Amino acid sequence: NSLRLRAERVEASDGRVYLIVVTATDTSGNVSRSYHTVVVPKSNKQANIDSVNEQAAAAVSYAQTHNGAPPPGYFVIGDGPVIGPKQ
Repeated sequence: NSLRLRAERVEASDGRVYLIVVTATDTSGNVSRSYHTVVVPKSNKQANIDSVNEQAAAAVSYAQTHNGAPPPGYFVIGDGPVIGPKQ
């Protein structure tokens, strides 16, 4: 599948950070999470790239210490499907 991301349009921003949290729960209730980020810097300037990379690292750190919840200012775009047991 493909995912299209929009570049940042706000002049005061250095770019966008997308935080992807994948949560898996087994039948015993054990939970595992995997954290991934996608960064879209406003430009190829090193300052923009460094800034969005720092924001991405902070977002992952926050989510890891808050049970996968997004940091303040982030919002959930979608909450993927729940897949039942293999038939």
